[in-house]
Amino acid sequence: MKNLLLLIAITSIFSCNQDNELEQMFLNSYNEKNFNGSVLIAENGKIIFHMTYGNSDTLSQNLLTENHAFNTASISKLFTATAISILLDDNLLSLEDNIVNILPKFQYKEIKIKHLLNHTSGLPDYTNSPQFFVPLYRKGVTIANNNDVLEWLYSAPELFFTPGEKFDYCNAEYVVLAEIVEKISSQTYKTFIEKNIFEPLDMQDSYVIINPENINSDSIALGIDYSLNGKNFISNQTSHRGLYDGIYGDGGIYSTAKDLYKFLLGFNKLVSKELVDKALSVPILANSEKGRYGLGWEITFNEKNQKIIGHRGRWGGYSTKMVMNLENKRVIIILSNNTMSPYSMEDYTSVINNILDGKEWVMPRKQASRVLSFCITTKGIDTAKELFAELVKNRDKYIFYQTDFYLLGVSLYDKGYIEESIFILELTAQEFPDYKYTFQTLGEIYEEKGNLEKAIKNLQSWVELTPDDNETKEKIVLMEKRRQSESNLK
Repeated sequence: MKNLLLLIAITSIFSCNQDNELEQMFLNSYNEKNFNGSVLIAENGKIIFHMTYGNSDTLSQNLLTENHAFNTASISKLFTATAISILLDDNLLSLEDNIVNILPKFQYKEIKIKHLLNHTSGLPDYTNSPQFFVPLYRKGVTIANNNDVLEWLYSAPELFFTPGEKFDYCNAEYVVLAEIVEKISSQTYKTFIEKNIFEPLDMQDSYVIINPENINSDSIALGIDYSLNGKNFISNQTSHRGLYDGIYGDGGIYSTAKDLYKFLLGFNKLVSKELVDKALSVPILANSEKGRYGLGWEITFNEKNQKIIGHRGRWGGYSTKMVMNLENKRVIIILSNNTMSPYSMEDYTSVINNILDGKEWVMPRKQASRVLSFCITTKGIDTAKELFAELVKNRDKYIFYQTDFYLLGVSLYDKGYIEESIFILELTAQEFPDYKYTFQTLGEIYEEKGNLEKAIKNLQSWVELTPDDNETKEKIVLMEKRRQSESNLK
């Protein structure tokens, strides 16, 4: 009995020390302006840590509470996938259904429901396809919607690969799935999610917000970003929203850490065991490789080969992460409304796991793209050019992520800062010559600016990395003729 009491006492002290260490780590990060948000940690069905740090917005300086909902960004895909799973359980859909049989204007006969759910369709993604966003900018569109994405897909842009052959994360797939939810259920996406997910799981502080305007910071944590004049914080409100903020299915769900915890624990109450098992299993692809995505769920394995399920997201001033270890039932949910932090949600998750496991830990290396982004928005592009040279010189002290550099460039273009965008995208092309999307985007931007020589050069690089893109090959031929014609006129 004494030994049992001693064990309980030691465990209690250890747990208390862990809480103090976690709290101090996040408090330090907040004081250094690296974190602003909500954190929930649970083990074996019990919440062991739930704290908020910072403000719900930067205009009123209201403090964050546990009831402030965050834009969950791509975690929203789990709700879209769950909606589809509910329709599957009701025998209104099948994983093998061809999309053309549901949406007749859809041109790809081989793509099935299952391909959209696990990102194996081969569809191009609207978020990194200049063929989608550049024409919208030219037409003066400030907020795109689902119909814009669907009409673009109905025009049949070329697939990247045969459906089922490879994994390629694609937001557009979940826009199509949202349309299917609406068509099959005869309800709006918002109504279906509320009635079939939020209400059964008692998610009282969760919302479907499409094309948000004048969000009330009494209930919503506003995304924090820096203005490019370098003087003030700005919140991600109406005047600062981006082109894609009116699109849903791949995003659009706002929720709290506690409500997301309810969703994690209650998912298996919403759909059948058969579908839960399928949702949490990765497919074997046509190229014999394992996928990385179940039916909406990101699936990874840690160093102990324990299965980790969940999702992450990043959008418009928000960064999010939600994971659950199926072996030890550890849940980590991090919601931040400050994307200017040099640390990612994965960085924080790793530190949390080390603290809970009693391991030594240090904050990881900072992400170079975010350090550069902060510099651009606070000190300007000229200082950022000097800083980049320093970052490369001290590469061992920073993490260089190609996707983050690319998205920074696209974000600057989205806000109308074309020269800054080109600077970042050229750096991305220089540092990551195998990242194909950079060259495609640069090609479109240079064409828009009338620089056909650079446009052709970048599109040729894209074709070298995407040899099956016959559409772009034909475009290059036409651009070469235009350039020659313009040269003759001179």
